[in-house]
Amino acid sequence: MEEYDHVAFKQGLPFYDMVMSFMTSLSTVSFILNNEKLIDLKRKDYVSIKGAWVKPRHFYPYDVVAIIKEGKFDIKTYINSCCCMLANTAYEAVKDKNDKSPEFELFRHIRNASSHQNRFNFFPKEPSSPVYWKDAKIDHYKKGADNPLYGSECFGTYFGVPDIIDLMKEIEDKMT
Repeated sequence: MEEYDHVAFKQGLPFYDMVMSFMTSLSTVSFILNNEKLIDLKRKDYVSIKGAWVKPRHFYPYDVVAIIKEGKFDIKTYINSCCCMLANTAYEAVKDKNDKSPEFELFRHIRNASSHQNRFNFFPKEPSSPVYWKDAKIDHYKKGADNPLYGSECFGTYFGVPDIIDLMKEIEDKMT
């Protein structure tokens, strides 16, 4: 059996709750969509979520799975959307600690892409400093719309799930 690397976040540090929620979501969807023998969803099974200002809402996982199976929503979109939400929330939680290092600047640009429908979008003078982490680089000499990444997809093409997790782990480790 092939062995995989495992990255563990420590409870009490900035990214723990976010990464645990993210991984719980990705783990759960795998069981629902890829192994129907483990979870037998009935049409009327629902999840009820309480609101602060409105009455509780019911969500029907059976209907969600049906939409996915009909091809009206795909796993790639789901994973990319989850990555965008994680990157956005995580960066916002620690942006005051941005040390302007190349990897933190990459995190900032990943977060910005996440906020622009998973597309890189640079202001006319951005990227303004060196941006890199491992082999991931953003050319900081080409600014704004002239940057080759401008308008291109971030998660799913340029960055993936293990990338954002490892980048966050390295940034969190630097901060502690």
